[in-house]
Amino acid sequence: VFVRLLPTRQACTRNRGLHLLWPYLPCQAYMNHGVLSTVVIELLRGVLRARSGAWAYRADRPPEIWLMGGSHGGYMVAAVQRRLQEEASLARLWRVSGAFMHAAPLDVSGAMLDHFMANQPLPHPWYLMAIGQSFQTYAPGSFPDVEPQLLPAFLDVYRDRMEGSASIAQLDALWLEHNTSRPLDGLTASYRAKLQAANPNPNPNPNPNPNPNPN
Repeated sequence: VFVRLLPTRQACTRNRGLHLLWPYLPCQAYMNHGVLSTVVIELLRGVLRARSGAWAYRADRPPEIWLMGGSHGGYMVAAVQRRLQEEASLARLWRVSGAFMHAAPLDVSGAMLDHFMANQPLPHPWYLMAIGQSFQTYAPGSFPDVEPQLLPAFLDVYRDRMEGSASIAQLDALWLEHNTSRPLDGLTASYRAKLQAANPNPNPNPNPNPNPNPN
């Protein structure tokens, strides 16, 4: 018997009137492996609790888990696989038999930091804001809060549209309404300077056409 779970952005966040008791995230947890993996693991626990006799697994063998995801979903795959394999209490419950990921942002600090700091036009310039919101929400204190550093024109996007009510295309359009597609243009000059100073070894020639696709 196969059970398919789809922890999508729509299923994990407050999106278009959809409200879940658990798992529930008030905003998308970009680049936060602890929160994302917990959502999936709680879904898996729900399957174990709700299984009927028809779903019963062999007593001598834990259920097999197959993971698949692309872009942000690929990051979630890596986060879940890591926890299922490293935590003994979870490894006894499920066995990871296979994992597939596509275009997962697994090395953002090494692959994307220079692109953000170069402040070149990006397909999804709000992505840096989304990462900042994720850390401010789920790991306060581990990263400087982004909201106080936003220019007034971008606060409405951050407060009202980043919780899952807007699609990627809508967020792109909202950013373009401010005549920019550069990720740092929504931040104060002082905060941009701090970010630049925090990048001790910048790449002088970052790829001018990066395409992070935060699905």
